[in-house]
Amino acid sequence: MATAKQIVADAKVARRELGELLRELQEEIDEIRLRAFFDGNRKLTAQEIKTRNERRAEKAEAQNAHIASTFLTLQALNDSEEVKRLSQSMKNINAGLKDDLDRLKNIERYAETAAKVADRLAKVAAKLAELAA
Repeated sequence: MATAKQIVADAKVARRELGELLRELQEEIDEIRLRAFFDGNRKLTAQEIKTRNERRAEKAEAQNAHIASTFLTLQALNDSEEVKRLSQSMKNINAGLKDDLDRLKNIERYAETAAKVADRLAKVAAKLAELAA
């Protein structure tokens, strides 16, 4: 199974290659129009239109491949052992934090009860002091 580092490295290569292909296709599309422009700003020939449409379709396919590649990379990363271990570690940490939170809530309840008892004792002591006076 590939490591997360390998998955990212492979994705970067694929992304760079797709980017280069997109750039080349756009250059061909631009060149068709520029050639007609510099040739007296004439209309595109039927063959030029056909070629330009083909390059646009190829460019759209390359863009879709780029998007698909991104999703495949994310899926591969999600399935990698490192991410699975990290996910399990996060679950363990969260479980520990929940236990800590529950303990703190109990401490808070005990502290509230102790404060109420101390308040009542202070009131009783004050009444006893009144009675003794």
